Amino acid sequence: MTKRAGRNEPCPCGSGKKYKKCCLDRDLKNHIEETDGEFRKNLTGTPLDEYFELMRFIQMYSNILKFEPDGEEFFRAEKEFVKEFKPGKKGWIPDSYLENWLILDFRFGISGKTVCERVIEKEAKNLVHPGPENLGIIAGSYFAFYAVDRIGSEDIILEDLFTMKKWKMQKMGMDYFELEAELGQVWYTRLIGVQERCYNVSVPYVFDPEDRTNLSNGVQRQVKTFMADRGISGKAGDGVYAESCKDALRTWARYMLTALGKIKQAPVHAGGKGMKLMIRDGDEFCDVRIYYDVIKSDKFHEKMAATDFFQSDGRNGRWIWMSPGNKSAGLGLLGLLEEKKGKLTVEVNSLNTASFIKKFISDNLSEYLKYERTDIKTLDEIPGMKTMLLKQTEDYYLKDWMYHPIPALEGKRPVDAVKTAEGKRE
Repeated sequence: MTKRAGRNEPCPCGSGKKYKKCCLDRDLKNHIEETDGEFRKNLTGTPLDEYFELMRFIQMYSNILKFEPDGEEFFRAEKEFVKEFKPGKKGWIPDSYLENWLILDFRFGISGKTVCERVIEKEAKNLVHPGPENLGIIAGSYFAFYAVDRIGSEDIILEDLFTMKKWKMQKMGMDYFELEAELGQVWYTRLIGVQERCYNVSVPYVFDPEDRTNLSNGVQRQVKTFMADRGISGKAGDGVYAESCKDALRTWARYMLTALGKIKQAPVHAGGKGMKLMIRDGDEFCDVRIYYDVIKSDKFHEKMAATDFFQSDGRNGRWIWMSPGNKSAGLGLLGLLEEKKGKLTVEVNSLNTASFIKKFISDNLSEYLKYERTDIKTLDEIPGMKTMLLKQTEDYYLKDWMYHPIPALEGKRPVDAVKTAEGKRE
C-alpha cells in the first residue's frame, strides 16, 4: 500500500479540504474492492464473513492512523511486537496474534483507545445493521484460556477458565485443531461472537488437560495483578476481566515462546546490546514522557489535590503515581508528574502504563490539560540507564523481594507465604 495522508492533513487530490472530509471514505472503499477477490475466495456463508469483512475494514483504517499524531506510538508498538515475537515465522507466534493485538487490544495516543474503538467512534454511524453491533462485538473480544467441555458434530463447547462461562464455537470443518480436539484440552485463543454462537479467529495454543490447574492459577494472578496495578477493588466484572486479557496477551505470548524454547530465561545481570528489561506489567521497559499544556493551572491543582489517584511528593507542582497493590519501598511507583511554567510532564516506564495514564487524563483531566506529544526511548537509547536499572533489579531480586507484599500472593510477603503448603505452591 502506498503512503496515505493523515485524516487531518490536506487531501492529496488538491481540493484544499482535510483528507477525512474529502477522499478518505472513497479510498477505504477502493482498498476493500482491491482486496475483495481474495476475500471472496474464503467466504464461509456464515456470520463469520461479516466479522472478517469488518476486521478488514479496521485493518485498512489502521494504515491511515499510522500517519496521525499518534501514529509514531502505533508504528513503534507494531515494530517492537514483530521484533520480539516474529509473527508468522515457523515456530514463533502466529500472524493472527499481531493482527488481533494491534487493532483490537493495543491502546495508544491521548485517547487511550484501540483502532477498533476509533473506527466505532468515527465510522459506525455510516454502517447499516448489523455492522455497528458487530463492531462492538469485535471490540469486546479478547484472547483467553478455554477448556474443551463438549465436542459436537457442528460445534465445540468451550468453558472460560476464569468466568466458567460456556461458549458454543461453530465448527468450520477446515482447521486441524477442530479435527483433533479432545475433551479437557485447554485452548488459548480468541473467540468473536456471542456465547450461543461464536467463531474462533486465531490459531490456538493447545494444552493438555493436566495443565488446566496451573493455567487457571495463572489467569487468576493475571486478573489480580491487573486490578492491583490500577487501584481496582472488589470482584472482577466481565469488563475488568476482558481488559486484563487484552493487557496480558504479550505476557502469555512470552510464556508460550519460553515453553517452546524460543525465549531463554537469562540471569538479570546478563548484558549486551539489545538486552531487554521487563517490568511488572509484563511490558518491556522504556522511558515514556508525555507532555501537556496546562490550560487552567489553579483548577488543575485543585483537581489533583482532590484525587486519591496521585499523591503530592511535598513539593508544589509534583505528584507521584503509586500502585495501590504495592506501595512499600517504592516498588509500587508507576509514574511521576511535574508541572513547570504551564507545562505538565508525565514520566512512566512502559507503553502499557503510558496508554493507561493517557486514557485516565483524557477521561478526567482534559478540561485542564491539552495533549502536546509523546517521546519514547528504549533502554539502549538512554546512556547509563541499563547499568543502573540492572543493578537495582539484581539487588531487589537477590536481597529484598521476599520481604515485600506481592499482588500475586494476595498481598502477602513471600517470606510469610511459604509458611503454608498453598503459599509454597504459589
